[in-house]
Amino acid sequence: MTALQEENARGSGFSLLDALLLLFLFEAAILHLFLFLTGNAIASGNHAAIYIAVAALAVLSLIGWAQRYVAKELLLLVLLFAVVGVSYLITGVRLGTNAIYYSELKAFLAMIVCVLLITLNVFWRGKTEIHVPLVLALDVVITAVCFLAVFRIDERQTGGLIRDVSGLLYQNIAYYSATCFGLNVFLHRESELKGRRMGVGMKLLLLAMSLLQIATCFFSGGRGGVVLVLLLILYGLVTRYGFRQLHRGAAAIIILALLAFVFAPQILSRMHLSSNGLARTLTIFEGGYSDSGRAQMYRKALSYFWQRPVFGNGVGAFLVYRGIYSHNAVTDILSEAGIFGLVVMLFVLVQFFRCAKRLYYCGSLFRLLIIVFICGFTMNLFSGYIWVNQQVWLPLVILLSCGSDAYDTQPAPATMESKG
Repeated sequence: MTALQEENARGSGFSLLDALLLLFLFEAAILHLFLFLTGNAIASGNHAAIYIAVAALAVLSLIGWAQRYVAKELLLLVLLFAVVGVSYLITGVRLGTNAIYYSELKAFLAMIVCVLLITLNVFWRGKTEIHVPLVLALDVVITAVCFLAVFRIDERQTGGLIRDVSGLLYQNIAYYSATCFGLNVFLHRESELKGRRMGVGMKLLLLAMSLLQIATCFFSGGRGGVVLVLLLILYGLVTRYGFRQLHRGAAAIIILALLAFVFAPQILSRMHLSSNGLARTLTIFEGGYSDSGRAQMYRKALSYFWQRPVFGNGVGAFLVYRGIYSHNAVTDILSEAGIFGLVVMLFVLVQFFRCAKRLYYCGSLFRLLIIVFICGFTMNLFSGYIWVNQQVWLPLVILLSCGSDAYDTQPAPATMESKG
């Protein structure tokens, strides 16, 4: 890791690429929060406008940095995306199309273009750091707005679960808050790895935001967000103490959990909140976690898988059959790409985690992307379509590309600081 370790401060100052990375990774949250704050409804083309802006700015950012060298891992991933795209198109020809099929196809194509452009920016620049203050600012904004959204009393609640024309519904609120909890883990860990003593004010800010994020997840009713928070707590403990010393952080977690459960009823009573969201969330811990609608979709996806178990029915097939994804990455992959697709995906994930272990101490950008990947993939186990999730594919493509042996031995590119 010579080149990376010698230049691990590269890109630590603010740059356009930092803004592009965060805008693309948190595109949905930023859009929904903006529409919520401005009182506007989400409309067709909103996401497309952001993708176009990201792609255009990524091209401009490449000016002066473009090189001929591309990691073989990136070329293999481009081949994988090409195969997925061809399968997607063949599915439409073979089975027909519908609105959701076209919508997800456009999202897939737009996402891949942005992923490749941003990855080339990172790879050719040799970027290893993310601008931490910008991450903190994004963390604060998303946390505050999601907290206000779930605790604001108005007609947006249907059956006790939040709905809003902006797209900021209860599930999104839970996932966005849980993801911000992951950003807290990232920020706390950065202060340790950089050898900087965190001030009392920053500690209190992160503690307050963590409590708000956990409360928001529980009260919103989004159970996937709660599961994600639990995974991120485990991730934070493992990266801080290691597997053998997990007990050292257990006491703090138990205290936080007790405080949450003791004060939750009082908070509900004082704010006159519906308890439906909290009751739905707590079913996770009561052994009653079930969702008949999703269970039916899982069964349907598996029934389609057994019809074509080896290569599946084609990417996008479940969208054509049912007009929606199956709300689980594994059942989506099995029904659409079969055992072969699942094996390929598992191989890619194994390589990703090998690169993640290798790059963890090489820069804050990689540590952030690991957390974002955990958030994105966990979400796809409960909701969303994995083929169009940039929180899965951008971290995966960047880490696989930058984890190559050839990348480690490349000479560090000149930066603006070194030129000056």
